[in-house]
Order: sequence, then structure tokens, then C-alpha cells
Amino acid sequence: MLCLLSSMLHEIGHLLFMIGFGRIPTLICFGAFGVRIEAASGTALSYGQEAWIAMGGIAVNALLALCGGIFYRVTCSVFSLQFLLVNVMIAGFNIIPVGTLDFARAIRCFLLCRMEDEKAEKLLDRISYISVSLLLAFAVIFSVFGTFNPSLIAVSLYLLVITFKKKWS
Repeated sequence: MLCLLSSMLHEIGHLLFMIGFGRIPTLICFGAFGVRIEAASGTALSYGQEAWIAMGGIAVNALLALCGGIFYRVTCSVFSLQFLLVNVMIAGFNIIPVGTLDFARAIRCFLLCRMEDEKAEKLLDRISYISVSLLLAFAVIFSVFGTFNPSLIAVSLYLLVITFKKKWS
């Protein structure tokens, strides 16, 4: 329940930034691996605004983690610690610069401000390949020399698939 709540609040963070920049959502689709939000095409946003929208969810999870940490210091409750950890994990996952994850979308906006579309996409693809390769290597090493962690391997493989799927589509 905490994961679902924190994930919903993460998406609300994107929505708040989107609405704050004058983009009204027209469609919200829930899928197995996240939420897709589409907005009316009439409002053009700068790359900076797009980056803020992309980072809005991470900002919400960071704020929620901070609140969880404060409540844990005050109450020492297991719930506050779990709330803190869930939000750190969601924010941490979304700062992996791979594919369509939030931080990769923000990096894309930053690159598009400074170079041509094609060069920006190639550089972001390289960053994604390196990041997902390092994550997969870490998952395998951690599983071999530490505790076997099938979820970390599954997430790494999922990110690998979406990274290469983008290239093939």
C-alpha cells in the first residue's frame, strides 16, 4: 500500500508541475510500469519547463522521504521508516538516466537546449546504455557475491529491454 500511495503521489508531482506551467492533462493512462500523462497540444513549453515536469515526481518523493525521516526521528515507528525507504527507492529508481525514466527525460531537455536533436538523442542513448549496463553488472555481482536479488536483476533487465526497444522502434 505504501508503494502504491507513494507512486500515486509521485505522479501527482508531475501533474502539479504540468498544471503549474499551464498544461492541462487530457488523458491519464495507468499501465503495468507507470502512468502516461498526455496534455492538450496548445501550450508550448520550454525545455526547462519540460525538465521541471519530469523532475516533479522525484521532488515529491524526496519531500515525502524527508517527512518520513523526520517522523522516524520523532516517533521511531516502523511505518515512518518504511515510508522513508519506499520514497527513497522510488526517487532512486527514477534518477537512473535510462530511457523514459524521469531523470533521463530531464537530461534530454538539458541536452536539447545545447545541441541538435540527433546529437542529443545519440548522447542520451549512450548514457542510457552505460547506466543500464552498470546497473545490470551491479545486480549480477551483488547476486553472486552477496544476497541473490531477483528483483534487482528483473529491474535491470526491464530497463535493458526498454533501452533497446527505443532503439528498435
